[in-house]
Amino acid sequence: MAGTALLIRNKIAALFAALLLVAGVGMTALPQASAAPGDPGPALPGTWSCTGADCKFLNPDGDPYLSAWVLWNNKWYYLGDDGWMYRTVGEYIYGGDEYIDGSYYRFDSSGAMVTGWVQTKYNVDGKYYWTYYGPDGRSVYDAASYINGAWYVFDGYGFMVADDTYVTEDGEEYRLTSSGKAYTGWYQSGSTWYYYGSDGAMYWSRWLYSGGQWYYFDFAGRMYDRMTAFIDGKLYQFAASGAMITGWYQSGSEWYYSGADGARYSRQWLYYGGKWYFFHGTHYFGNFVGNRMMRDDAFYIGDSRYRFDENGAMLSNEWYYQNEGLWSDGWQYYDASGKQPLGWVLYNGKWYYFTLFELIPRLVVNTDYEVDGIYYRFDANGAWTGYAYSPGN
Repeated sequence: MAGTALLIRNKIAALFAALLLVAGVGMTALPQASAAPGDPGPALPGTWSCTGADCKFLNPDGDPYLSAWVLWNNKWYYLGDDGWMYRTVGEYIYGGDEYIDGSYYRFDSSGAMVTGWVQTKYNVDGKYYWTYYGPDGRSVYDAASYINGAWYVFDGYGFMVADDTYVTEDGEEYRLTSSGKAYTGWYQSGSTWYYYGSDGAMYWSRWLYSGGQWYYFDFAGRMYDRMTAFIDGKLYQFAASGAMITGWYQSGSEWYYSGADGARYSRQWLYYGGKWYFFHGTHYFGNFVGNRMMRDDAFYIGDSRYRFDENGAMLSNEWYYQNEGLWSDGWQYYDASGKQPLGWVLYNGKWYYFTLFELIPRLVVNTDYEVDGIYYRFDANGAWTGYAYSPGN
């Protein structure tokens, strides 16, 4: 071979954009491959000098170029540090790649750089495996690559993975068919569902919005279903289908509510159907209650005491008679805001008085009671009789 060659010394840059587009690279989420040889730069004169099939490329002074790429007749060649062109003698075997500037390349028997699919013999077991060299000539290994409309995964040896799962160096897991193509979309194994994105990588510890519903996958990629789960400090409920539940949800005799974002209401008020409801935090007096709706009892929320009926609706502008065999039994009143008031209350033209006794507002009944130095007389129903007097009178 003689004439003028295009040559690069120790230079790695981007291949022509047209080459990437033809190969289908650049249309995917895979990082753009940069070319092995790259832009050839200016034409350099030279002449091939061969001994049989082994060649050197000589400059006009007759000296061989060293450690350099040569573009000749639209094919790339590489000259080692001794000036000899790299090439493969015999069949392709594992370990026959050449390591150049941080990447592995393969050259055929003529010395031309190889691209595309190659069957490579592994001498340890004598079997042949598919390997792949990108449009830039670089070997793909321990990574996924988008090739002719599908994703493929190559292990640490550069062998294509088939009919198996594989976790690449960057921590992404793939599931491969017998042809080596990566699964995408939903995948069921036994009763467990998984999801593989359009790039073939398994979803794990992340949300998926599919078919108008939200789904979540744990650290092992398993879809949550029929369960309650803590995600980023909030509780979520998932149906048997795996879809995240929003709105009201009943479990046993308890009710819960999840907002539009799926997070359960926790120590939050909800106005629904003209009534107010309140939901516990995850714990109440040290017991796990999982954000259940407050109902059929009175609770302190902040500094105020509220009561909720058996359906969970907050009482307001309403009297309630507690008869539970407790010291706090008796009539209670809840004002328009739902709070159990302290002090004077005017109701239906009559005055009542509530005093705090062991943290519970109690109605004063059937006694004379001192308020700000004045004694007031209350009847058996707690209404002030209108009679008041100062001490000593």
